[in-house]
Amino acid sequence: MLGHAYFAAAPPKTTGRELFGQPFAEKYLRRAVELTLSSPDIVATFTELTARSIVDSLRFSPHPVRELVVAGGGANNPTLMKRLQQLGQARATPGLAAMQVVRHESLGVDPKAKEAIAFGFLAVLCAMGLPGNVPSCTGAAGPRVLGKICPGSNFGQLLLQNNAL
Repeated sequence: MLGHAYFAAAPPKTTGRELFGQPFAEKYLRRAVELTLSSPDIVATFTELTARSIVDSLRFSPHPVRELVVAGGGANNPTLMKRLQQLGQARATPGLAAMQVVRHESLGVDPKAKEAIAFGFLAVLCAMGLPGNVPSCTGAAGPRVLGKICPGSNFGQLLLQNNAL
């Protein structure tokens, strides 16, 4: 699975279900059945793919990665977290501390609030007229303000209440 062209491609890149959705999983599940792999072996294989693809992608970082913050459901998978830590230690740069793998909760971010926080941050950037993208990561033509402020019927009243006018 790691032979997929996506993993070798240099940034900027992004992906989702269009490459790694149901057809991808079904292809490798069929292969696993042909090899008579057990269900635990299949889950372990996909978990290992996830861990290796994450740690392997760190080679594109212009600086040594000292901390990997894991968010989302994967942070609740002890096997994935253990493999990320092991693989991170294996790639440690001589003279630097091994990469630490932490859950985002250790930074004080409630897992139920991470998306709301991210969108709130993007909203603040939009309101300030600042770009919210990283072109070198996404391949965008340049920095862009993301989103749009759409005042509602009470917008003027809110501005007056907050002494913004």
